[in-house]
Amino acid sequence: MQILGLGTCGPPDPASRSYHLAFTAAVGSPTGGAAERWLGSLEFVLRADSWVFALVFADTVTAWERVHGDPFEDVACGNVQPWRPG
Repeated sequence: MQILGLGTCGPPDPASRSYHLAFTAAVGSPTGGAAERWLGSLEFVLRADSWVFALVFADTVTAWERVHGDPFEDVACGNVQPWRPG
């Protein structure tokens, strides 16, 4: 799994917006076949002063490409800031 970064959606008020952790992962076949690359986003929202998961978006990169011209540009509301762990 590789963290791509964090994107935001919605108005500037933290209680009204969502935060998306974008990631990729390689998912292999249980029979030892070739791994397939997946793209996903974990959506966090602030509810009652706690951060919770609201949605998980995940599918193969191939499936994302059928819907989005460039899924890496469109994932997580299209404004992913690169992840740079300290």
